[in-house]
Amino acid sequence: MAARPALDALDLAILNALRERPHTGALELSRILGVARATVSARIERLESDGIVTGYGPDIDVTAAGFGIQAFVTLEIAQGAIDAVQRDLEAIPGVIEAHTITGSGDVLCRIAASSHDGLQQALVELNRSKVVVRSTSVIALTEVVRWRTMPLLASAAHPSVGRSSMSRPAPSSSALASDLGRQLCGAARLSSCCAAAEASAATSAAARDARPETRHSTRRNTVTGAGGKTPSWASRVMSTRSKPGFRPVPGWRRPAEPPPPRDYGCPPRPLRSRGASMFSSVLSVCGL
Repeated sequence: MAARPALDALDLAILNALRERPHTGALELSRILGVARATVSARIERLESDGIVTGYGPDIDVTAAGFGIQAFVTLEIAQGAIDAVQRDLEAIPGVIEAHTITGSGDVLCRIAASSHDGLQQALVELNRSKVVVRSTSVIALTEVVRWRTMPLLASAAHPSVGRSSMSRPAPSSSALASDLGRQLCGAARLSSCCAAAEASAATSAAARDARPETRHSTRRNTVTGAGGKTPSWASRVMSTRSKPGFRPVPGWRRPAEPPPPRDYGCPPRPLRSRGASMFSSVLSVCGL
């Protein structure tokens, strides 16, 4: 007999999440459970390979689907006719499950039908089987315990292995109160910071509105304001530095004035075009 795979609290948390949200992916499960995505994917693959998770199909309620009449039928069959009765039971649509049992009977069947007439028709089809010797049927009235698996798995799981939010203790009232106090303090600080930022923005806007309105003209290095055309920023800086009370930065020197053009005592050479100079050169070569 193969060893039973050991489940832990994280496996149960994953199975519970898959039961509640069958279409949830590994990334969303990792966010819900608070573990890494790779861990969730590895656990799901192990559960599938061990045969614990056999599929992700929908759970169908036959009563809600219109088959509210259910019965349990005990069959006594011929000796060694298990395979033959299995084929006969699979051919009847009303048989939703069947198990071999011990005791006076051999096979226990569960039959669902939409009415009593449909149940009677299913029982007649059962008795037509050549391997069925005798049948005893009881009609189910109400469902006391629905089909379930999680309590059984939880009873045999190892609570000390794995990591899951199921094993975390519930927070006390004092912890909840302190957490609420921290949240309120954070909200108050955030509100005060927002108010200070709004006041600073309002002050900056008022100072900006109080400045004289200026606009740049199309001419370069000039600014047009309320007083007409004024020198450019470079001219204003130079005029400011030339004032008596101006203290220049240490190391700063006024740029020297450009030197005047030198006079060599010769008359300026007349400007002639390139064609005229070439013509005079030809005349001089020819001796004219």
